[in-house]
Amino acid sequence: MKNLFTILFISFFIFSCDSNPVSPLDECGVSGGDNSTCLDECGVVNGDNSTCLDECGIVNGDNSTCEGCDGVPNSGLVDDECGVCDGDNSSCTDECGVINGNTILECGSCDYVFLWNICYNIETTTTLEPFGGTSGETIPPEIGKLINLTKIYLNERNLVGEIPNEIGNLINLEDLWLNSNSLIGEIPSSIINLTNLVDLSLRYNQLSGYIPSEIGSLINLEKLSIQYNNLIGEIPLSICNLSNLKYLSINNNQFTGEIPLLIGNLSNLIELEINDNQFTGEIPFSIGELINLTELEINDNQFTGEIPSSIGNLINLDTGLFQNNFLSGYIPSSIGSLISLRYLYLNNNQFIGEIPEQIGQLSNLNILLLSDNQLSGEIPQEICNQGDTTPSVGNNELCPPYPSCISQNGIDSQDISNCP
Repeated sequence: MKNLFTILFISFFIFSCDSNPVSPLDECGVSGGDNSTCLDECGVVNGDNSTCLDECGIVNGDNSTCEGCDGVPNSGLVDDECGVCDGDNSSCTDECGVINGNTILECGSCDYVFLWNICYNIETTTTLEPFGGTSGETIPPEIGKLINLTKIYLNERNLVGEIPNEIGNLINLEDLWLNSNSLIGEIPSSIINLTNLVDLSLRYNQLSGYIPSEIGSLINLEKLSIQYNNLIGEIPLSICNLSNLKYLSINNNQFTGEIPLLIGNLSNLIELEINDNQFTGEIPFSIGELINLTELEINDNQFTGEIPSSIGNLINLDTGLFQNNFLSGYIPSSIGSLISLRYLYLNNNQFIGEIPEQIGQLSNLNILLLSDNQLSGEIPQEICNQGDTTPSVGNNELCPPYPSCISQNGIDSQDISNCP
């Protein structure tokens, strides 16, 4: 009987194996496959797409992506502004040297520049502030012919396109206002030629790229306003050469890197707004050299480290916004020297230790935000001497007893697990 069972088992095993034969592997290594899992885009098994590249290097392409205006791939030839292949613009340049222009017909003389349906005298025009006619239009390169311009006021004109490089020809320019348009592209490098520029305002556009590295050449600049764009990169070191600068507003862009150590050279600075970017690193000690500063807004970045004790030198400071960073360490006691301060936002950081009693010296405060940190110990009674009658201290590790000016919500949100 035992032998019978053995024979039956072996027979069943053999039958089972025969009923499920192993399928051969395809060229992709898939059992029973049809090679489809490792075909390249040219249909070659285990290929690298090289067999069907066009002359532009595009898989299954038709050479159109690198075709010159002559129809030859990779020729590098392009149409000029007159629409002529590999042309020099001469076929559509008018008598006054304006491409696609009609200056004589429109203005009667080459002594004029025709912009937005208005004739501007090259010799006598010092201010450019057209009324209407610019909506949806670009800034023509011919603007560079108005060499006696000292002021350009083109805010909120619905201008599109890029700032022409010819703007750098206007060496007498003092004010350049292009705020609140739909301008794109980079700030032209030729702008560094405008050494008489006092006010450069390009805010609320869609500008991209970097701040020109040689912006420090604008030695007379007092106001640099380029906030609310799509600018990237670091603050150029040359910006610290702008000793006349009073207003530096570069907030709400995509800047990275650190605050230059030589920021203290900007001794005339009144407002420093670099908030809502991606800055990192520590606040340099030299920040304390900006003794004329009234607004310091560095919030909503990725700053780390401590607030330097030199902050106490900024006795004219009205607004100090430090919130939404990764600042740590102790709140410096020198902060009590900022007697002009009305707004102090230190919330949403990683500050530790006790709240300095010197904070009670800030009698002009309207708003004091210390919430969402890791502050500990007892809150000094002096905190009720500062100007904000209901200072925000919630979500810390502060211990009782609590001063009378602390709200019940501020008390209830404390983590007191480490309190005595």
